[in-house]
Amino acid sequence: MIMSFAAITTEELASVLTDADAVTELVATGPRAGYARVDLDKSWDGIRYLMRTAGLGVDLLEDGRTIGDEGTMSGWSTADVERAAVAMRDVPFSDLLDRYDPKQMEDADVYPNIWATEWALDYLLDNYRRLRHFFIDTAAEGQAALMVWG
Repeated sequence: MIMSFAAITTEELASVLTDADAVTELVATGPRAGYARVDLDKSWDGIRYLMRTAGLGVDLLEDGRTIGDEGTMSGWSTADVERAAVAMRDVPFSDLLDRYDPKQMEDADVYPNIWATEWALDYLLDNYRRLRHFFIDTAAEGQAALMVWG
C-alpha cells in the first residue's frame, strides 16, 4: 500500500468530492507547474504512527473527506491543509525521533513491517521532510489537496 498527495484547486476539490471519476483525470495529468506532489511510498503508516504518538493531531489516512466508496481517496480542504501545515511547521523530524521504536511499531502493526531494518529511519526522515514541505508549500499557495492510497 502506498500513499501520495497532490495539490489541487478548491474548484477541483469540489469536483472530485461529487465525482470520484474526476480523480482519475487529475492523477493521470502527472505533475503540474505550481501544484506540489509528494509520493510517500510505503512510509505513510510509519509517519502516521510517529505523528499520532507525538500528538500532532493530523491523521494522513483519516483526515479529509472521503471520495468515492472504496475509502482509498480523500479530499483535503484548504483548511485541512493549513491545519496540517501549522501542526508540522514547528515539528522537524528530530522532534519525532523519541517516538521511533521498531518493536512498538511492530506490536502496533504499523505497515509495512520494516521498522527494524537499518535504513527504515532514513526512509521515514526523507519522506516526513517531503510531506512537511508539501503541506507548508500547499498551504502557502492557498491550495487544497488530494490523497490517494492503495
